[in-house]
Amino acid sequence: MAEDVKKTENILGRLIGVSWRSMRRQLDQNIIESNYEVSAEQGIILSMLSHYEKVNQQMLIEFINCEKTAITRWIDHLAKMKLVKRSPDKNDRRQNILSLTAKGKLFAAKFIDVGILTENQALRGVDPKKAKICKEVLKQIILNLETIQ
Repeated sequence: MAEDVKKTENILGRLIGVSWRSMRRQLDQNIIESNYEVSAEQGIILSMLSHYEKVNQQMLIEFINCEKTAITRWIDHLAKMKLVKRSPDKNDRRQNILSLTAKGKLFAAKFIDVGILTENQALRGVDPKKAKICKEVLKQIILNLETIQ
């Protein structure tokens, strides 16, 4: 049994999964300690909207890799908090264009700091060159797996 565990502890998928869950737990903890009333996913939406002026829901679904119903629920919460506003897409009436409100811009900037803090905590003691290589490898893995489907 111990030998089987030893064989699986360095499997890439397991390492990615364990590191993702650990980072997510830390991000959730940092969000709680910062007294933000949003989830990590909602924070990701705010961060994306702060980088791109106008985004539609389909772009968010693809970026976050989640279901349309989840995105709608998260956006509803952000709109209720007056952090995000919806506008009809002139090119596709089935879609809404999302953008940050003035309050949302301030909130997003603070949330990005929480994300940076979490990443810094995760990378403590890691050589920056190795961290950069790790990110490049992970991006290539994502690309490889997306092109298979």
